[in-house]
Amino acid sequence: MLKTSLWICKKKSASCCLINMRTKTIFDGLKNSQKLRVIINDVAIYTTVKGVLFDLFGNTEQKAAVCDALLQLSYFYRTDGSIGLAQDFRGYSVQVDLL
Repeated sequence: MLKTSLWICKKKSASCCLINMRTKTIFDGLKNSQKLRVIINDVAIYTTVKGVLFDLFGNTEQKAAVCDALLQLSYFYRTDGSIGLAQDFRGYSVQVDLL
């Protein structure tokens, strides 16, 4: 996780405070660097959460189907600890597993 620091000073008073800023997670409960195995219509792809959004899928419908699956998986991961999901999303057979 990338961390940066930012100093913020108020003009009226000379007091300054240090604020730690961090990279936002794309899906709650999953790190952007979390490794995944995505199987979409019998084609397996090993990637990361960030890779799903920015590096893969020329077809936006496939990308949207995988993002829907990741959104649902992140909810199940936070609530009951599930690490995999297989279901039909937007007409595609999608399986997502956390590695």
